[in-house]
Amino acid sequence: MKEQVKQFSKNLGNIFIAFSPLVEDFSKTQSGDQNLFEKVTKAVFVKAYEFNRTITGSKSEDVYFMMSALRGICEEYIAIKFISAKLGEKKDQVVDLKFHEDLYNSAVIQWKFFKKNHPTQILFHQDDFETKRADYREELRGLMAENKVRLSGNINSLPSVHYMADKSELLELYNYLYDATSSLVHFNPRILLRMGWGKLPEITFSVKNFNDYYKHFATIYGAYLFLNLCRWMISVDLIDKVIESELQKVDNMLKAQDRWPELVTFEEMNIGSLSKHLFFKSPDRKG
Repeated sequence: MKEQVKQFSKNLGNIFIAFSPLVEDFSKTQSGDQNLFEKVTKAVFVKAYEFNRTITGSKSEDVYFMMSALRGICEEYIAIKFISAKLGEKKDQVVDLKFHEDLYNSAVIQWKFFKKNHPTQILFHQDDFETKRADYREELRGLMAENKVRLSGNINSLPSVHYMADKSELLELYNYLYDATSSLVHFNPRILLRMGWGKLPEITFSVKNFNDYYKHFATIYGAYLFLNLCRWMISVDLIDKVIESELQKVDNMLKAQDRWPELVTFEEMNIGSLSKHLFFKSPDRKG
């Protein structure tokens, strides 16, 4: 299995290398506050591409620590697809308002942290930052209301990612990658305990014990996200169709993989191949 994953990653990495000239050209733009949504989309695309280049080329035994980036890419894809579809004419304004809300929110939060923990450091801060944060938030909330976009809570300025994923027909993808990555960044006894591996009864804890699994997971779903992101971008004329031939190669490689990494593996459940085929089934198997 280890050699198969290694070869798959290498072959996929070669395909991503072939994207380099297009990515290099596409990533360039003019500075300024015009076409903000297009610029954000470029950034999401480049981030997804660079994640795949990093994962497929990585020889590290610490891929575990890269896994959470999958959630970021997934949520960014969901958000830009939703904003494009539901707030199309206002998409640049949405990006601008969210940019400023997040800027002042971070400035307020960092002021409180440094005030308690490192008060001698000079910071980007003015006394009216909390007011500015509230003003941008309320303006963005008003824009959502005008466009009949539902918000949860009294302070959220954008819908929940779950809501945006549902409206963008990406809910199953979001739930899957949310579960996979949240289990790594939140307290999860199952993930922590399966770090223990070895010749029973003695086990040793290390994130490296599941490195092959995490490498395969990040490679498969990093490529899957990139594929779907690019196809959406083509559908709304945000990227040239010239990329389609290379995308098809990625698609073919993914489809040729008999096993995509699961959230709960047979290996961690100590279930062998015979029992696996006798007592378990695939979603498309009847009965």
